[in-house]
Amino acid sequence: ENGVQVLEELRLTRQPWSCPHGRPTVLRLSERDLAHAFGRRSTRDLARGRDVVKGR
Repeated sequence: ENGVQVLEELRLTRQPWSCPHGRPTVLRLSERDLAHAFGRRSTRDLARGRDVVKGR
């Protein structure tokens, strides 16, 4: 719920895609990016909860 509120408030700002210093405030991540970040073999493994290394 808080995350949705933050995004809604961000959407209402003048420049929602960058902070006052010009840095990005939003990042686009694909399922593949997320799988890699969590050490998954593929996006199919995200739903199955399988890690690259067994026993993790």
